[in-house]
Amino acid sequence: MSVRLVESQRVPRKGLAVDDFAQKRPIDDALALLALPGHTRHEFLSSRVDTRLYLDYDEVLESPLTPEILKDRKDKVIARLDALLGPFSEDKTIVYYSIASRHGFSPRHGKFKVSFRPFVRGLSIPYTEIPLLLRSMQQDDFWDLSVYKEGEQLLAAINGVKDRDDPRVLTKEHADDPDAWYVAQILDDNALPFHMPLDLGHSMTSSTTSSTSLTSSTRESNVDIILVRDVLACLRSERFRDYASWRTVGFALKSLGDDVYLQEFQEFSRIPEYDTPAAQKACRELFERASTNGVTFGTLRHWAKEDDAEGYQRHPSRASCVTMS
Repeated sequence: MSVRLVESQRVPRKGLAVDDFAQKRPIDDALALLALPGHTRHEFLSSRVDTRLYLDYDEVLESPLTPEILKDRKDKVIARLDALLGPFSEDKTIVYYSIASRHGFSPRHGKFKVSFRPFVRGLSIPYTEIPLLLRSMQQDDFWDLSVYKEGEQLLAAINGVKDRDDPRVLTKEHADDPDAWYVAQILDDNALPFHMPLDLGHSMTSSTTSSTSLTSSTRESNVDIILVRDVLACLRSERFRDYASWRTVGFALKSLGDDVYLQEFQEFSRIPEYDTPAAQKACRELFERASTNGVTFGTLRHWAKEDDAEGYQRHPSRASCVTMS
């Protein structure tokens, strides 16, 4: 594993090979450079590079920043972050985050700026797909989406000043945290690869929110496999294309408590433009590590009645369904 750094955001890059301005460095060498006070270094990311899941929250204010303002904004960041991460792991203890910050007067804006940057440990993701994830979770109006540029992205590095004309420092949440926790390119050995199985750009407007209670692990029983197939057949195509809805289907099938439903989940996901080995692998990975998150098969029945009431009534197996809570 290696890390690409540029000396500052002012380094010329146009027409140059990446190695001419952002050489790959061993992790220890990169961390030594980032530990130097007052540096202006940035991480250099390029499309298709897997990174930690990182997020960015910025707000510009007219008045000086008070402890009350900073606490209020951090509480909001944590609440959004917890909502975003909750569904991804059966055991939340394997997913951690640390929140870097850079607050103070911004010379460029002539105002005061609040800035938080969470870094998540335990998940890896192609950084250009993070905006798709945020849109699917209806959080794109909260986070700054300008830090995921296609082609290349410069990401301000930990312990560094914003620029030679802006002395605000990107600071760790706790002084004794390892710097590595705040480097997007350094992935944990046990990081779960998060693959976006569908192109969310085809259907961003039909995101459906589902129950995300994290306490329920109830398994349903006595649901006939034919009924499951009938219900899935009634779901409209947007359910496969929207990530949040697709994931809810996986949770609901997992709640039935038998791996035989993995095959049904894969068949549900196998629409022509996404019938790829990568998409099928994403199905398996989500199904294998997913908790039910409080979602039951009743959610899918409700969707089926919404999406195709006529078809739902036609299926003879519907009558055999056990009543779900």
